[in-house]
Amino acid sequence: MKIVGIKSGALLQRDTETEACKVRLYCEFDAMPHISYGALENESEGIWILKDIPVGGPYKIEISDNTSKQTFTNLFVGDLWILAGQSNMEGAGCETEKTDYESKNASDSIRCYYLDGRWDKAVPVTHEPWLSPDECIGGAWKKYRKESVWKTENPGVYNGKPVRKRAVGPGYYFAKRMYEITGIPQAVVACAKGGASLDEWSKSTEGGLYSVMLRRFRETGSCVRGIFWDQGESEAHAGNDFTGKMLRFVSDIREDMNNSMLPFVQVQIAKYAFAGYNNPESGIEWSRIKEEQRLLEYKIPFLTTVSAADADYDDLIHYSSEFQEKMGVRGANAMAKLIGAGGADVPVPYKITYRKNEMYSPFFYIYDIHYKNVNNLMSDGRPSGFMVLFPDCNDFTKIFDPHFGVQKISLNKNTVTLYTEVKENPEEAMICYGFGHMAYCNITTDTGFSIPAMGPIKVKEMYES
Repeated sequence: MKIVGIKSGALLQRDTETEACKVRLYCEFDAMPHISYGALENESEGIWILKDIPVGGPYKIEISDNTSKQTFTNLFVGDLWILAGQSNMEGAGCETEKTDYESKNASDSIRCYYLDGRWDKAVPVTHEPWLSPDECIGGAWKKYRKESVWKTENPGVYNGKPVRKRAVGPGYYFAKRMYEITGIPQAVVACAKGGASLDEWSKSTEGGLYSVMLRRFRETGSCVRGIFWDQGESEAHAGNDFTGKMLRFVSDIREDMNNSMLPFVQVQIAKYAFAGYNNPESGIEWSRIKEEQRLLEYKIPFLTTVSAADADYDDLIHYSSEFQEKMGVRGANAMAKLIGAGGADVPVPYKITYRKNEMYSPFFYIYDIHYKNVNNLMSDGRPSGFMVLFPDCNDFTKIFDPHFGVQKISLNKNTVTLYTEVKENPEEAMICYGFGHMAYCNITTDTGFSIPAMGPIKVKEMYES
């Protein structure tokens, strides 16, 4: 007897109509199988549907034929999510006393399918690439570590001395928040890989990350509730068709996972404390990716974007463990809203208005950027992150030296107000938030989201009189 699609400790994806599991198993039986709990239904040669085990757990089932029997214990039924992307989904946050506590007190109802093919309780370190048998993940990680300043494959050692692992990601916090929202067991499938480009995630790349993800999809029952995705830093170079690649990527996933409306939450990339490989135009490309990510939900249905514009870091580019918790919660709230399970809508800029500053400088203009899905905007300290630029902002020598000063930024309910030094042709100005590698952004909503990086956007394209 051979069965692929279920292991002890697994969480099986529920069918939202029956509130019981409905997953696909790839089986070789010597005779008609018998199951001790639930039901097995033959779909086609070698493929069986396991169903009728209700939401909850833990359960124990036995599957047998004429010659053998397999027992599966500690099974749960709930919602299953794929974690994919590059390093900030893989996780590089430093382990802390808090993450230690969360690991020691992990819940049976929040599960993870780890990279070594093991089901267990989810903990803040969901990705352990050093344990992966796949060359494109484990092999690549070990090669990088040997050639880097770490000079060892041991994630807990540096310069011959023990150190805390740097591998805390958002997946555990995503699942934990989804459990709080839904009240049913949750699980995540670790699939991310640090530094991975969309080309590495392409379906056409033989032996690549896409094929690993699909295999792990089949190993966990060939049915998931959605995708939580954080990738884009590797795309920030000239000539890269990011949007086209993402359209193909999401389309391929939905086709291969048999769900044309598979929910997809992506993280908009944040800042990067590096000068961009001595390329003065790299900040332009960094912002181009952020803007294309912001606009992607208008091109791909059932996709939404959460911003990391206000990220805290443990190094030049990787979120701190504290911020990873925040991103996991943001991702879950956005996903829950996307699937109609509660949560909260992400903030979306939808119009810009302007007027003269009659109170102080009658020749200067004030801009109001209005947001949907927001009751109250707030900031930690003075609101920061906006710039106003000339229409010729594609001149790389000028874009980081804006000619229109922003005197003050104020927040009022769902509106950001910019007091500027624009004197004429106010509709021709361009506004951006979080522009370049290192913009300091600190504007959030009362539901815990950061407003998205945006622009440069021509005022006249979003102007409403």
